Amino acid sequence: MGIEKFWKITVVIPVNEGQSEAPLSPSEAMAVCSSLRKVIDHIKASDPIGRTGNYIGVYGLNVRSGGYTPADGSNPVKGQRGKEEEGICYELITYAPGSVADKEVEVFCSEIASIHPWEHPTIEIEHIYSWVPE
Repeated sequence: MGIEKFWKITVVIPVNEGQSEAPLSPSEAMAVCSSLRKVIDHIKASDPIGRTGNYIGVYGLNVRSGGYTPADGSNPVKGQRGKEEEGICYELITYAPGSVADKEVEVFCSEIASIHPWEHPTIEIEHIYSWVPE
């Protein structure tokens, strides 16, 4: 063990329409973000994605805000083409061992996209190094 390579997968998920606050407790967050439960359940069922050492279904939850402008050709769930939109989102982070194949990570991301409310979900993928106890 020691320092190991991991995949870090971050999924940005919007809070429900009309929601102006974003609690950090996962159980409270699921009450204001209807898609969050589906994504967390999928992580829990996707071992080795969601695995860190001897733990499975591992995830972290942060609040983030941002904005975007739907361009021509878009079909926005929230907002209108050509008009700037902003809002509060959750940043759901999970990990997978670095030995997981690129294709398996790609399939996982496609599965997340199929249950995500946005037509173009923000899913960030990167390799990181993390310390794992022996």
